[in-house]
Amino acid sequence: MKSFLVFCAAMTLSAAFSITAVPAAFGAVVTIEGAIDKVVPEKKEIYVLADGKKHEFYFTDKTEIMKAGQPVQFEILKKAMKVKVTADKVGKRLDPLKVELLD
Repeated sequence: MKSFLVFCAAMTLSAAFSITAVPAAFGAVVTIEGAIDKVVPEKKEIYVLADGKKHEFYFTDKTEIMKAGQPVQFEILKKAMKVKVTADKVGKRLDPLKVELLD
């Protein structure tokens, strides 16, 4: 019974922020939903807080940034914005494929 209660509590907490992984040919594709903690414009990097962890994303020329289904520029990203990031995980590096603004 105690294990079931722990499981239920974990599932409830994961509803607020989630991380999922899907195997890919050269690594894994992960989806992380959380809030932007830091934006580094000169390096085209963002840090996202999710599940109590800080995730660093290195943007590439192929990264799509979307708001309400429309493409937007990197410069629109600000601290505390809620985002859903789909990224290639290569080793410990996270290269975002798509960033969706949830605000």
